[in-house]
Amino acid sequence: MVDLENPFRDGRPGKDGKDGLSAYDIAVKHGYVGTEEEWLASLHGRDGRDGLSVQGPAGVQGPQGENGLSAYELDCQEGFVGTRQEWLQSLKTQGKKLPELQQDILNMALPATAEKKFLTGAQDVIGAVNETKSSTQAAVQTQTAITNMLTIQLAQLNAKVKMIEQQLKK
Repeated sequence: MVDLENPFRDGRPGKDGKDGLSAYDIAVKHGYVGTEEEWLASLHGRDGRDGLSVQGPAGVQGPQGENGLSAYELDCQEGFVGTRQEWLQSLKTQGKKLPELQQDILNMALPATAEKKFLTGAQDVIGAVNETKSSTQAAVQTQTAITNMLTIQLAQLNAKVKMIEQQLKK
């Protein structure tokens, strides 16, 4: 059978080729003078500086910024009508769990846009990750329980073996 990707290969082993020169031999051929160990040592250069740890000079301090609006003031600009106390009361969760609150925030804060769809999808991914994390934790707890059970059973078997050995010695 002919190999279509390599038509010159007929399936039979060919003759062994001539051994090539080592990298050291090639270096000597091109004028290197020294032992193989010296040549190997010459391949290792000096340690370089870690570019990530180099910090540039500090910049000039910028001007003091203006005071920003409080969350209450921002919410009023966005349409909240009520006193600060009413606003604080509106922030209470009213017994809702985190996913419900996240959905409420999405519904209030974002129009029906691509961002809302993206964030909703991101919530689904986070939920799946949390479920996987819980499953993994459950698997680890199960594995630990099995290991503990096997350790106890092994100790019981060892005790039985010792008891049988003592009876056999009598």
